[in-house]
Amino acid sequence: MNLRVVTFLGGPVVRAAATGEGALLLLLQGRYRRAVLLLASVGLTGGLNTLLKKLVDRRRPRTFFGTLHKSSSFPSGHSSGAAALSACTSVLAWQATRNRVVTGVISLLGAGWAGLVGYSRVRLHQHHVGDVLAGYALGCLVTAAAALFIGRELEPRRSPVSRRSEQSGSG
Repeated sequence: MNLRVVTFLGGPVVRAAATGEGALLLLLQGRYRRAVLLLASVGLTGGLNTLLKKLVDRRRPRTFFGTLHKSSSFPSGHSSGAAALSACTSVLAWQATRNRVVTGVISLLGAGWAGLVGYSRVRLHQHHVGDVLAGYALGCLVTAAAALFIGRELEPRRSPVSRRSEQSGSG
C-alpha cells in the first residue's frame, strides 16, 4: 500500500471535495440542516486545527534528512479532518436510516479510513503519534458538538396539531 496515496486521500483537497459534494447532495435533497452539520463539522475542525497549530507550534518529527516541513505538527490536520468527516458521515447515516447495521458498517469503514490516514502520517514522518491522536479527538469532539447543536434539529418536525393529537391519545 502506498502511504503517500493514503495521505493524499486524507488530505484537504479530497476532504474539501467530499464535504462539498456531500453538502451539495444534501442541499439538492432539501436536507439543509444536514448539509450545515456536514459543513460545520469539517469546517470548524479545520479552523480549530489551524488555531491549535499556531498556539502549540510543535516541531515535526526529524528524519535522517532533517525536518521535512517547517509548519507546526500539533495536531494532525489530516487526522482531525478524516475523523470529522468520518464521524459526521456516521451521524448522518444514523439520522437517515436509523439502521444500526448500516450505520455500524459506515462507521467502521470511516474509522478504518481515518486510522489509515493517521498511520500514514506517522509512517511518513509528518507527525508524532500524539499529533494524530489529538487530531482524532479534535475531529470527533467538534462533530459531537455540532451534532448536539445542529443535529438535534435533524429529527422530522411535527406540526403542533399532530403533537396535540399524540398527547391527547387520538394520534
